[in-house]
Amino acid sequence: LFPDGEEDLPGRGQANRVMSEAVAYEVTKILNANITGGTGTGAYTGCSGQAGKTGTTDNFIDAWFVGYQPNLSTAAWVGYPESNSISTGLSGGSTPASIWNSFYNNAAVPCESFPVPDEAMIWGKFTGQYTVSKDKTSQYDETIDETDAGNKNKKKPGDEAADPNNPDAYNPGAGTQEPAGGGQAPAPPSGGGVTPPPATGGVTPG
Repeated sequence: LFPDGEEDLPGRGQANRVMSEAVAYEVTKILNANITGGTGTGAYTGCSGQAGKTGTTDNFIDAWFVGYQPNLSTAAWVGYPESNSISTGLSGGSTPASIWNSFYNNAAVPCESFPVPDEAMIWGKFTGQYTVSKDKTSQYDETIDETDAGNKNKKKPGDEAADPNNPDAYNPGAGTQEPAGGGQAPAPPSGGGVTPPPATGGVTPG
């Protein structure tokens, strides 16, 4: 039901999976960390299955919190429907998160958690279409073991970039940027990627 009285009854369209269960589960873990220790703590009701993200536009014109758990997803928005220039003075982690919290508490939405998927998460390199400068690729594909005496003098990632006198220093954003590798993300490391050990406290977004 919209403020003008118009009612929108969504139908049930054909569902198409756009990401694997393992990827979806990892995304939910990250967004859960956002409401347990990030910008969305005002929304958290104590249900471990909840996840969500705050949103705030420039000059605090719009503020919202979008969150979900297995049995319900909800968005709370604060703004002026007829103006894109009136500031609410609010961030998504303030009033919108509180509205979301109140709804889930007062509506007595049963707490549910997503099941751990059977398939394992396959991790690849965190690189993509625009993550390296033109004609530059990573020089640090090998793992540097600082405990190995033979590696003590090896250059480490960031050494060249930290040297302002090095004309070949990797400088993201400088000059013309083109897609790396013809627009394709580099292939994952041999073995299908790296599976890190399970996180004990979740991932706290920056």
